[in-house]
Amino acid sequence: MNNEEYEGNEDEFILNNFPPYEVEELTKEEILSDTVMDYLVALKTSSEKIRKIEKLKEKAKELKVLSAFNKIYKMKEKELGIQNLEKANEENEVMFPEISEALYNPNRYEITKEGVIFEKIPNVGSVLVCYHPILPVDKFENLEDGSIKIKLAFYVDNKWKYVIVDKSTISTTQSIVKLSDVGIAVNSENAKFLIKFLAEIEYLNKDIIPIKKSVDKLGWINNKFIPYSDEFYYVGDSSYKEMFESIQSKGTPKIYYEELQKLRKSSLILRFMMATSCASSLVELVHINTFIVHLWGKSEVGKTLMLMVCASIWGNPKKGKLLTTLNSTDVAFEMLNNLMNSIPLFIDELQTISNEKTNTDDLIYRLTEGKGKDRSNRELGLRKSTKWDNIILLTGEQPITSSNSKEGVKNRVIEIEQNEKIVADGNSLANLILNNYGFIGPKFIEIITNKDSIKEEYNSIKAELQQYCKYSKQIESMAIILLADKILSKEIFKDTPITLEEAKYFF
Repeated sequence: MNNEEYEGNEDEFILNNFPPYEVEELTKEEILSDTVMDYLVALKTSSEKIRKIEKLKEKAKELKVLSAFNKIYKMKEKELGIQNLEKANEENEVMFPEISEALYNPNRYEITKEGVIFEKIPNVGSVLVCYHPILPVDKFENLEDGSIKIKLAFYVDNKWKYVIVDKSTISTTQSIVKLSDVGIAVNSENAKFLIKFLAEIEYLNKDIIPIKKSVDKLGWINNKFIPYSDEFYYVGDSSYKEMFESIQSKGTPKIYYEELQKLRKSSLILRFMMATSCASSLVELVHINTFIVHLWGKSEVGKTLMLMVCASIWGNPKKGKLLTTLNSTDVAFEMLNNLMNSIPLFIDELQTISNEKTNTDDLIYRLTEGKGKDRSNRELGLRKSTKWDNIILLTGEQPITSSNSKEGVKNRVIEIEQNEKIVADGNSLANLILNNYGFIGPKFIEIITNKDSIKEEYNSIKAELQQYCKYSKQIESMAIILLADKILSKEIFKDTPITLEEAKYFF
């Protein structure tokens, strides 16, 4: 008798047509055979399946092949899952994306031809999991703290959409319902079933969905400098993705270098500011505090243009890309600094926040603290902490410190007054660097990564500067800038470094 001729229950047919031998009589070869494994996998009745498996496991243990039995059975289960999902894709109106070979348990879940997912629960029946197809398609591990994010694919409004979420978001009913905000059909009724479905799909497909390296900030992370490192994926706040992606190269290096070489010969301030921009990547390496360099003076002398030149070292210097203003909240300041991490934060037009309520001393402390405040998240407790080790470059029309500023404030700032035009043809330079940028950053990082004498050279310069300034932190700041200028001059531009006599101008 075959299955097509049998008119009764399918499970009953399978049970009645168990391979023609008793379990007690099975040999090693027979218990590991495709015949036995295919029989077990084909069983749908949970209670019968458990009883048969346990009986066969006892025999496999007796034959000393239990480990092999378990491995082969798991492989057979996976093969069935692959076949079922591929078959479902052939029959359904909606195809699962990217990992159509994904495994799922057809004994537990049913997927209709429209993609609606149900869980089959014994003695209960089918329970809705989700009204539309949904599954994890990528997994990301943060390079800095090891936290996990999951990329979900879901089919709504006749198209596939994607969202990247914290692993914890799809682990509790309270947090997963918030995914309804992005269009996923989840509510308090089906939340727990969807959590279980996603967890099982992720586990079954752990070999298909590899863990990818991810980052949510730039600069030094575990001795790697992002983005000049191994392959990685940005999975940070989407609000800052554009700024993150602004760290890139564009245009012709020869045109860029030739123009900057000419400007370096004519402007000591430009050289100092360029060195400051590069020095930001050295802050963590020599273990000093973050600080501010503020270029101020009357309008139309080229302060913004100088800031653009400094930003062009790393990437796109356009306003709204690497250049920002201070029209932000304290949290936004922290998030921006956290994002840049080891790359400077470029803030133009300090006067945009000048009002009676603005205390610039407090602003200096906030920007140079090196870490943000611990803030609570109503769902998850403490929000992930923010920290940074960079230099903040500011421009404005007035000094940022005053005669009333405390020594701790003055220690954190180098102020440069400039009231004469820095560049003769500002429009031409702006046009050039908006179309050619991002070449010095990767080259500078490559040099310092392969340089063993960074700390020794820094300490040597710092010792020589003791005679010029009474503020120890300003000496440290100046030393790191002069070190960066030395590297730029000798290794990249082949010109003469700023001398100690010239450096006195900036104290």
